[in-house]
Amino acid sequence: MGLGGFKGPPSAEGVVEIGYAVAPAFRCQGLATDATTQMLERAFADPTIRAVDAHTLGTENPSTRVLQRTGFRKIAELSDPTEGPIWHWRLERTEH
Repeated sequence: MGLGGFKGPPSAEGVVEIGYAVAPAFRCQGLATDATTQMLERAFADPTIRAVDAHTLGTENPSTRVLQRTGFRKIAELSDPTEGPIWHWRLERTEH
């Protein structure tokens, strides 16, 4: 169906990166949005996490919509030698 998780431990600055993939037969069912929401809940349950990062290809696509829907904002465009433009996304912790 799919997979998702954290791409290693948090940085010294309290930033963790998430990633996910959904098999083609299961796309467009909200699974990536649900997985992202759950990863965010888990990340921000740790008080030392101040932000969650993600990266996508540098064009509008289903993953960019998932990140926008879950509150991320695009903070940079990077250049990968094999993939081309890559967008860097971040969601900062909000204090209540």
